[in-house]
Amino acid sequence: MQSAVELWQNAHDPYSYVLVEHWETQYHLDAHGKTPHRIDFNDTVNGHLKSDYEEHHYNEIPR
Repeated sequence: MQSAVELWQNAHDPYSYVLVEHWETQYHLDAHGKTPHRIDFNDTVNGHLKSDYEEHHYNEIPR
């Protein structure tokens, strides 16, 4: 289950974006990566990138 999605644009480069997704578990993220719409999204986005796509994974630090 996905809890939130955020799209950020770089303040100094209007062609640079960050998509932040919050996932309940790694299992949910892995399952999402296999869905047709996610595969289509990657195929579409990668065709418009000026540089290689980067994916980073982080763990939330509880407050």
